[in-house]
Amino acid sequence: MEEILFAILEFLFEVFIETLAGYASESSFTWFFKDLSEILSNFEKAYPWFASLVYFLVGACFGGLTLLVLPHHLMRSTRFHGISLLISPLAAGYVMSLIGKKLEKSGQTSRFARFQYGFTFALGMALIRFLFAE
Repeated sequence: MEEILFAILEFLFEVFIETLAGYASESSFTWFFKDLSEILSNFEKAYPWFASLVYFLVGACFGGLTLLVLPHHLMRSTRFHGISLLISPLAAGYVMSLIGKKLEKSGQTSRFARFQYGFTFALGMALIRFLFAE
């Protein structure tokens, strides 16, 4: 029973961290690299797979940065170890798509607030944490 509770808590924490890191990366990426962001925006329309790859790589970088702060697995469950590698990116992508829909209703836009990009960002982050966390 405790393993299931820890797996659920790990899942919720990872979705929260991945979503938060995604928005932080988008805002800092746009702010620091405004010209590059414009180029990617135009390139994204022509090659959406390339934009997914960029978000995956940015997510992997953020996953590496989280290892500097939290080098260990957040919660180590023996039976369900690694399940969050698939489930948390799916959930993060879903949460990001919900946020994107709310932003669209209020007239704001966000490239990151789409399922595809939220998922690939979270997958990159989760993969690095899964492979390199102690």
